[in-house]
Amino acid sequence: MCSSCGTWCTGEDSPALSGCRPVPRGALRRRAPVCGETTRSESCRRSRTALTATRRRVDPAAGAYDGRSSGARTSSREPEGRALAPRAGATGPGVLASIADPERVGALQRSGLAPDDGDSAAFDRFARLAAAVLRAPVAYVSLVTVESHVVLGAEDLTGTTAAPRTMPLSQSVCAFSVATGEPLVIEDVAQDPLVRGKPQLQARGLRSYAGHPLTVDGVVLGSLCVMDRQPRRWSPQELDGLHDLAVAVVGELEHRRTAADLRAARDGARPLLREVAAVGRAVRDLAGRVASSGDGRLLEVASAAVARVEALDRAVEGLRRRGADPSTDDAQRTVDLGGVAERAVQRAKTSTDAFLTVHRDPGPVPVVCDPVLLEQAMDHVLVTLVHRSRGKAAVNLRLRVVDDGQRTAVLEVSAPSAHVPPEELERLVGRLDVAARRAPEQGAGPLVTTTTVRGTRVAGPSVRAATTTGGGVRVTAWWVVSEDD
Repeated sequence: MCSSCGTWCTGEDSPALSGCRPVPRGALRRRAPVCGETTRSESCRRSRTALTATRRRVDPAAGAYDGRSSGARTSSREPEGRALAPRAGATGPGVLASIADPERVGALQRSGLAPDDGDSAAFDRFARLAAAVLRAPVAYVSLVTVESHVVLGAEDLTGTTAAPRTMPLSQSVCAFSVATGEPLVIEDVAQDPLVRGKPQLQARGLRSYAGHPLTVDGVVLGSLCVMDRQPRRWSPQELDGLHDLAVAVVGELEHRRTAADLRAARDGARPLLREVAAVGRAVRDLAGRVASSGDGRLLEVASAAVARVEALDRAVEGLRRRGADPSTDDAQRTVDLGGVAERAVQRAKTSTDAFLTVHRDPGPVPVVCDPVLLEQAMDHVLVTLVHRSRGKAAVNLRLRVVDDGQRTAVLEVSAPSAHVPPEELERLVGRLDVAARRAPEQGAGPLVTTTTVRGTRVAGPSVRAATTTGGGVRVTAWWVVSEDD
């Protein structure tokens, strides 16, 4: 790596990608950089500011979500066993961190949607429209839970047996778009290391994929996707159409969530209103008895009124909690950075067909950060590098502690065959920079992007990434090692 600019050189130019074509979000309407050097500084991009709006809970020692979220609730109209999302924390070893996020699980539960609610006509229409616009035989509107891929709407013109409305999470391609919050474009399923290990796709004759995340209030719930039966290069116009349709699907999801919230509020208000009526009767009775001051039962009636008021207080408190915002408690804590890296690699190994390794100094590496944001950012880095790699899709992580007057943990993630477009690299660096800072609520720090004929370099306060024109990406992040036991 060059000591002045941080660019990572890999020698001879690598061949072009054989399996997937970089199509970053937003690149369709932007001019590509010309040869020469361009430098620009941005304090915060749209996709980064939303990262700090969430505060969730995680067990950093065990690496498993503890399933607590004060904002999560299940609509009272759902019969037992029909909730769309299972309890938070019920995750397997291959579940990416963003998918198991308790806030996302709560949002799914509050969506008012279930795989067997018999009301899929609207989403089926969206799927048919997506298939027509992109001239694809298969299209799905899907949600992704911690256990399954739920198809809300479908169009399948392949003539084969239709896919089930609920599939295991291990078969989901949309899960990767949920984990990164990025559009996912795959030209050849058989070549892309993210999905070439999912034989059920090729068994159904599906060879190419394009999907756009469905984001409601900053939380990615699922994806609108289309698939074809042969390798395919999706055009910019087709991907723009997919984006516009995804916006329309999000509008439908928001409408249904609002309707579910109104039903829940109405259900919660019924006992409150009953208590209010009862208190009114008790108070009127008390007032009547007070008028007859000589009544010896005045104390008894007054006690009954107090009891009713206490019941009213409890009902109001319960209603308030049902509509309360998620906890805003400080999510900063000390975590073992090595453990976070090893868990992220294990999740990626389970979910993808890639070769990943971790090299680290022995012993714990304690750092102070938001552990949930860090787990999600690590998944984002690994999923992106695997997807943008060719061939063996090797990704290597190295974690070491250096002492140059202050003990600093340095994490290097390298992918020798990856090609990551500059704007996608900026979003990746911005997300990891937020997770690496002690005050993530401030958002990503100012990023400086430099593009030359040799490659692209993105630098932030706590993260730096470099690519080369011929192929290869290296991401470096650093934390101050905590000295607190």
